Amino acid sequence: MIIIKIIDNIELIHSEALDFLGSLFRLNCDKDFFTSSDEKREFNKDILDWIYKSKEELPEEINKQINTFFNKETFYGMCLVTEIVKTKLSDIEAFLVHIKKLEVSRILSSFLSSGFNLDGMNISEMNSLVKTLLKDEKKAIDFINNNICIDSDKKWELLQFFINPYKMKNDLVNLLEWYYKNMYIKILPEINKKVLNYEEELIHDIEINTKEYMEALTRRNYDSTSEIYVSASYFYEFAYLRSSLFTDAEYYLIGYRFKELNLKDSEALASLLKILKAIGDETRLNILKLLNEKPLYGKEIAQNLKLSNSTISYHLNSLIYNNFITENKVDNKIYYNFNSENMKKIVCDAVDKMLK
Repeated sequence: MIIIKIIDNIELIHSEALDFLGSLFRLNCDKDFFTSSDEKREFNKDILDWIYKSKEELPEEINKQINTFFNKETFYGMCLVTEIVKTKLSDIEAFLVHIKKLEVSRILSSFLSSGFNLDGMNISEMNSLVKTLLKDEKKAIDFINNNICIDSDKKWELLQFFINPYKMKNDLVNLLEWYYKNMYIKILPEINKKVLNYEEELIHDIEINTKEYMEALTRRNYDSTSEIYVSASYFYEFAYLRSSLFTDAEYYLIGYRFKELNLKDSEALASLLKILKAIGDETRLNILKLLNEKPLYGKEIAQNLKLSNSTISYHLNSLIYNNFITENKVDNKIYYNFNSENMKKIVCDAVDKMLK
């Protein structure tokens, strides 16, 4: 693994295993890359062609497994990103060997912490919870029903990770090995070369414009004392993935075109359109109403509105991007705060600039 210090608190991590996982998520969830933003995007034609061709070549059973492990609701396979970062795995073959040896409880701990740790557990608490759920099917069912906001059919899939953890792990390992040997190895040299080039751009962008870039990425005021790790991704394109490392440190897998949509737009009319789109949605207005009463964290918002984690995350990102709400990290929980006066000022300023 290549590790490069960009500035004192920000380091870049390079591992070919990162975009290996990212490619599987993009392959399965490509339509969500089109619908996850109000912006009209010109997506990379080479990626779209690769997706179309790959889907034609995928056996039906492999396609089902990809949908199970790299689904936008459960995100199970992407939890392995933190494993790559923590263990400093540089290449895909070393990563596959490591995953084979990994305890199922550790995979499940990484999984719950990466996308569903909305109660802010530390590593010992999470490990203890996972061991309890693996031993007691009824507790696993109750935990998933009461704590995970996803569709019923996905809850059933998620339950299998606790009822049949070794089978699920073996299925995941077999899927990764098949995909690597039959598909990804063909494009690995080209992808690795692209990512190395994008990393140079990422380093330059952060060095030159640290505060604006990191605030667009972290969705909160930039703290130069917080420890942040970043990686560039080809397949994530406009999107990014955020993961906690069970410490104060945070990790971000950043699509190589992230800055095109996420750095501030200087044109008044374009800026106003973004603002109006951000608040012209019933779910976002309901989120603002909730946060107007008091700060809440993700699980509370999801449960109040009876929506899935991914849906809530999408709408929160839009509101944060337009500075209507802010994030505040307390221990391992991220609280969302709404300042109505700030929102009024932003909207009024955008209208004034348009009319000048």
